[in-house]
Amino acid sequence: LRKAEKLKKQKAAMFADNPGATFNIYELQDRVDHHQSVHDMTKGTIDAVKACQEKLEADLVLRKKRWKSMRKNMEKEVCKCFDRILNQKGHSGAIELDAQKRDLNITVQKDNQDAETQVSDVRLLSGGERSYSTLALLVGIGEVVESP
Repeated sequence: LRKAEKLKKQKAAMFADNPGATFNIYELQDRVDHHQSVHDMTKGTIDAVKACQEKLEADLVLRKKRWKSMRKNMEKEVCKCFDRILNQKGHSGAIELDAQKRDLNITVQKDNQDAETQVSDVRLLSGGERSYSTLALLVGIGEVVESP
């Protein structure tokens, strides 16, 4: 019943737009069928795009988790390499990276046997010690990043 009322309204609208035109019920049904098929195809396309969007969002969440894990592993490796290079000179050191604050804290212990020689402010190191610590950090980053 509703469909018939809809068709009557559409027919009235078509005659209003085209005075003097004549349409039979079959022509109207063909038009309705055509527009229904266009609507169904469009709805199918929209559903496919939504499904694709959901997959992409899920993939993004997974990639962020993997990226954070990789970043933490790289940070640990840089810290190990930094300490290993400092140990070659009898020093030791640690690196703390706060990605959210974009802050890098370097702690150097001049004598790895004496905890009293620990320095958390690099400016308190002598020029040679500061240069050696800087190079140890750069070599550590270079080994992890593996850039040429």
